[in-house]
Amino acid sequence: MLLIRLSGHAGAGKSRLLAALPRYGITCPRAILYTSRPAREGEMHGKDYYFLSRSAIKALPKADFYIGPVREMLQAVDLQQLENDLRASNLVIIEIFADLWPGLIKKLEKRLGEKI
Repeated sequence: MLLIRLSGHAGAGKSRLLAALPRYGITCPRAILYTSRPAREGEMHGKDYYFLSRSAIKALPKADFYIGPVREMLQAVDLQQLENDLRASNLVIIEIFADLWPGLIKKLEKRLGEKI
């Protein structure tokens, strides 16, 4: 299983890179994270992120979601969906804040019982 992480500051080109991959024959699932920040112009709920309030993200079940702070907001990863995507395709791309990466990998490897 391969989980590719994209991390970088706002405006670094992460979204442009993701949009360009299919033009080069690279197709794989992309993990859609939950975020407490408001949608930016052109972003769509369920396509770019799931936009929820801080309280809604805090209320997500901890056994099924990896939740962490990103600056003044929260992000969450649906662990079951990510597990399903990894098992189905062996390659998934995730755009995640770099500080959340180590904890996510640790939680995923424990869930899956194998190294990512």
